[in-house]
Amino acid sequence: MMEWWRAREPREQALIAVAGFLTALVVLFQGVLAPLSSANTRAEDRHLRAAESLDDVRAGLLAVNASSGTANPASAPADGLDFRTAVTTLARARGLQISRLQSGEGGGLTVTMDDADPRLLFAWLLQIQARPGGDVRAATITQRGGGAVRATVEFEGVG
Repeated sequence: MMEWWRAREPREQALIAVAGFLTALVVLFQGVLAPLSSANTRAEDRHLRAAESLDDVRAGLLAVNASSGTANPASAPADGLDFRTAVTTLARARGLQISRLQSGEGGGLTVTMDDADPRLLFAWLLQIQARPGGDVRAATITQRGGGAVRATVEFEGVG
């Protein structure tokens, strides 16, 4: 390879070096810089949509609190039965359908929803977390078709 290079005229060597440099620049741009720029733009779009959804959830929560006349949603009773009733009542008020409601060890509660609007689900979670016993131990949320989600939420023990 070195003999081939030495056999070239200095003008040919310069042209080959410039062509190699330009090729390296094109590969760098197409293989690294363009994908990074595209990924950054997509991430900014996702962030903007998530921020808008968060604003919608907060506005919905404020509207529900204002319409129900609840000045302080954390003023609910703290025993397990009342928390369970509050969970189902608030879900129904938001238009969410609970598929399964199961009491767990130590007073915990597991709620499953098969087809829920994620914005309503998160607004409901914010409202529940403001209540005694509303601390989430674990949550599994998976996307389903049509923009709906399947959610299983485990709440800590109450009382």
